[in-house]
Order: sequence, then structure tokens, then C-alpha cells
Amino acid sequence: MKKFPSIGVPVLALLALVLGSIQGQRLDHLQECERLYRWMVSASTQMRLFGDPGKPPPGEDPSKYADEELFKKLVELTESRLPDVPVGENDYDKATRQPFAKVVRYTAAPHVEEDTEATESETSEGDDEDARPGGSGAREIYTEEQRQRDAQLWAFARSPEAADLRKELWNANRDGRVAAFGTQLGIAGMYQERGTQISLANLFFGFRKMAANLVWLEVDRWWHKGQMHRMLPLMKTCVTLDPEFIDAYLLGAWHMAYNASAPLEDTPWEIRTYDDVHEYWVGDKERFYFYGVDFLKDGIRKNPRNYKLYFDLGFSIYDLKLDNHVDAIKYLSEAIRLDHDRWVRRCLYRLMGVDERYEASKTGWEDYLSKWPDNQVAKRFINLMTGEILGRDADYAGEQAKAAEELAKRARDAGNGQAESEWSAKAAEARAREAELYVKCKSFWKSLDDPNNKDIDRDTYAQARSLRIEAAELRSQGRYDEAIQCLDIARFRSNEFWDTATDLLIKYKVEGNLPLFLTDTKFIERQALEAEYTRHLPKSIAGRQYRFFDGAWMCVDYKDEPLTPVEQDSDAMLQLKFEHPEIARVVDELDGNIILQAGNAWYEYRSKEPAMPSKLYAGRTASLAPAS
Repeated sequence: MKKFPSIGVPVLALLALVLGSIQGQRLDHLQECERLYRWMVSASTQMRLFGDPGKPPPGEDPSKYADEELFKKLVELTESRLPDVPVGENDYDKATRQPFAKVVRYTAAPHVEEDTEATESETSEGDDEDARPGGSGAREIYTEEQRQRDAQLWAFARSPEAADLRKELWNANRDGRVAAFGTQLGIAGMYQERGTQISLANLFFGFRKMAANLVWLEVDRWWHKGQMHRMLPLMKTCVTLDPEFIDAYLLGAWHMAYNASAPLEDTPWEIRTYDDVHEYWVGDKERFYFYGVDFLKDGIRKNPRNYKLYFDLGFSIYDLKLDNHVDAIKYLSEAIRLDHDRWVRRCLYRLMGVDERYEASKTGWEDYLSKWPDNQVAKRFINLMTGEILGRDADYAGEQAKAAEELAKRARDAGNGQAESEWSAKAAEARAREAELYVKCKSFWKSLDDPNNKDIDRDTYAQARSLRIEAAELRSQGRYDEAIQCLDIARFRSNEFWDTATDLLIKYKVEGNLPLFLTDTKFIERQALEAEYTRHLPKSIAGRQYRFFDGAWMCVDYKDEPLTPVEQDSDAMLQLKFEHPEIARVVDELDGNIILQAGNAWYEYRSKEPAMPSKLYAGRTASLAPAS
């Protein structure tokens, strides 16, 4: 009996060691699975947005890193394991024009279609339409579909089929050969509590965060002293220490794109250099914009599911600084896939309207209004998009009429009476439709500017649009002085209409052979100089983007479909314009040959004149390929 306790203690100790070993192995397994799961999300997001699964740090040898090799194995393993995902219109690699791998499409958070209830924060303080709510007012949109997708990804990460990939990833990360990892992929992320700085992660792994906070205090100190050149390296050090420090990314990018560039003048075009990476002509000032772009992209690589990074990249820099609506819409569209504040949607839908994606903008605003019926901003923009659609359709009818009239004339010259009769009838029908839509458009804009209607606020943009219609009528009558006066009033009525009205005003002066002010002459000279550099940069027309390479323009949506050649000014081209009047602007605004879409078919428009010379290709040995 005396010996039994002495035997029991070693047995219990041995049992504890065995259980501890089992638990340790289980924890190691979970850590490997967790690391693979988070790496899949991060690498797939980077592949979809940036064209690579992980970007090595500056100055490092890319061959040292195993991201590409690991990602290829991931694609092979998941192709049969994950459920099928439909290929959407944005699910194509712009470099290869091929669909993204299934895992890339699968890890993208699905767009939300269901109506959801507003949270308490949205119906209280966050309800101020003119305020930027910041962190309050966020709406959870983590959908059931996204839960199912994440569950499938987690099941794959834990599966026996992924065992070799888990081990390879673990070893590569241990050796510092994985570039895709941010703190969202680290072990600390398993314990991080959302919305608080006090967590188990901070207790065990918080020294780097503490150091990052101290560095950030130095950043703030130098900011108040105006020492911007001292801030930039410290901001990069800060996010290196704590890649989860979202505010450091946001404020750092703001300092780079706004405060650092503010004292500098716009760089004259003739002394700018072309940045192949960002596809932009840059000088000292413009480089700071792209410092901010790269800083936020680094944040997205390390925090792929934080909407604030996408929003600031799209809205604050691509829209407000670079006037690049295509990329702005791209990143704002990513932001609304995640938990986000509702003003993100408002910015996205407004930008869609600016980029002439009127139907998409209107649909978005209608969806927004269905969730918040009292929102006056949504009601206003629904009206504006309705008016723009009416005006655009009237223009399309006019293009159809011009094409039909020319075809009727050619038939008459050829002695083909039957064809002349048919095309004359179609031209008359198109002119009648143009007049009808024109009247509807004019009446609609007037209804938004009715001083006798006490139920509406007179819309300044509607006033400007009405004045533009009046100016167009006066121009058609040769009354250019009065037309210019209307446009001058219009641009002062609405800030949103200033640039458009100014362009039209100068166009009417030149067309009417009227004297130009010195400012007008300088404006024309600046536009001509700028065109030499920007003529062949990517362009967006009616919501479709076109890129120039190999001596021709190509719509970025083209994916190696069969092409039908069509010659400039040919009967076939006129018939195509009649059937698809939306292509008229494309061939008018772009020079040289164009690959474009009309309906469901693709055409190669063959211009009689080659593309104009451009500074973009001066001294270059080869044309630029489309960017990824």
C-alpha cells in the first residue's frame, strides 16, 4: 500500500506527457491547416487583383520565393475538390484573357443580393447622409454563401489530400520563402478578437505591435513638424512591425498621395517619364500618388478582407487624384463584397454614373433605396441616371438615323430603288424616335427643375442639363453666341457639369468661328500637348475600357473570340452602326484599328488611317502589352 502512491505519480506524469504530446501534435496540425487556409485566401486575392500570388519585398531575389510554385500546386489540387463556380464577367486574367483558376474565383467574397436589416448604429448616429461615419454604421454582410465557401476552403485545408501542400507551405514559410503572408495569416490571427486591442494575441505576440505604436508616435511628431521626408520610411517600418495596423496604411497612404504632393505643382508633360508598372506619365508630384497606391496595395496583400483599404485605394486615390474611374470602380466593387459602411456603396454607384454605366448605377441606387427608403441621395441619383439614359438613347437614335440616311443615299447613287426606299423608311423612323426621346429627355430635366413644384428641391445638375439641351438647339440654328451663353450659365449652376460645359463652350466657339479668350487658347494648347502623351493610354468609353498595343485598340473584355473584319465607311460598317449605335463613339474617339464588341459578336474595325504617333511609344522598341 505504501508503494502504490509512488507508482501512481510517475504513471500520471507519463499520461500527462502522452496527452500533452497528442495535444501538441493536434495543435501543430491545426496551425498548419490555419496557415494554409489563410494563405489560400491571401494568395488568391492577390492573383485576382494584382496578377501574382505574392510579391517579394523590394530588393529581394524573386527566385528565392516559392509562392508561384505553391500556388500552381494549390490550383491543381483544388480544381477537382472545390464545387464549380460560374465564371463572371470580372473573372478573367487581363494579361492572358483566360478565366481565373477555380480557387481564385471561389475565394472571392460573393456579391450580396439579399436585403438585410440595418444595424442599430446605422439607424442612429450613422444616419447622417452628409457625415462620414467612420467605423460606426458598418453593416455585416457575411452571407450564407460566403460561409459555405469558407467552410469548403477550411475542409480542403484540413483534408489528407492537402497534407503535402501544408507541409511544403509550413517549411517554405519557416525558411522565409513565402511573400504572401501578412499577420492575418499568422498564428496570432487565430486568437485575435475583432474590435479590441486587448487579446490573447497581444499578450503573447504584442511586442511588435507595441514597437509599431511607438514608431507611429514618431510619425505623428514629424508630421506636426512638417518633416515629410522623415515620415515615409517610418510609416513603412510601422506596417512592417505590425502589418495588421490598418490605420497606419490608411493615414500613410493619405500623407503620401495628399500631404506630400500638396506643395508641388503638376509636372509639365514634356518633362514627365513613363511609369511602365502603373501605366502613367509621372513627375515628382505624380510619383507620390503611386507611393500611396503601392502602400495600400501592400496593405491589401496582408489584409485581404478589410474593406477600408479597398475603399481608400479606389476612391481617395484612383478617383480623386488620378481620375481613373475604371480602377476606382474595380476596388470599390471589391470593398462592397466585404463588411462595409454604407457610404462605400454610395461612392461606387456615383462613380458608375460618371463612367457612363448608367443602368448599373441606377440599379445600384434602386437597391440602396429599397434598404433605406428615406434616403434622398439615392432618390436624386435615380432621377439623374434616368435622365442620362434618355439623353443617351436619343443620341443613339440620331446615330441610327445618320447611318440609315447615308445608306439610303448610297443606294440611290447605285440605282437600287428598293434599298433606297427601305433605308429611307428606317432613317425616318429613327429620326422620329430621336425627336420623341429628345422631347422626353427635355421634359424630364425640366421636371426636376420646376420652380412651381414645392415637393422637390430644384436640382442644380438638372438645371445645367436643361441649359445644355437649350444650347444644342441654338447651335443647330447657328445661334452660337446664345448657345455659348447658355453653357456659361450651366457650368456655374452645377459644379458636376463644369468640365463638360467648358469643353462644349470652347468647341462651339471654334465651330462658330468666334474669338477665343486667352484662357481658351491656353486650354486648347494644354489639351493638344497632353494628347501627345495620353493619346494611347487606356481609355474608358461608355463603361467599356480599351487598351492600345501592337498598333491597335482592343476592348479589355475581348477573350480571343472569332473576329469579323469591317472596313471604315463601308456599307457593312454603316449597317453595324445602325444596329449597334453605341459603337459610333468608339470609332469616333479612338484612332487606328479597333477590336470592339457589337451585341454578342466581336469585330475588327479597320481604319483607313493608321494610329496617330504618340509620345508613349517614342524611342520604344516594342508596344506595351496589356497590364495585368
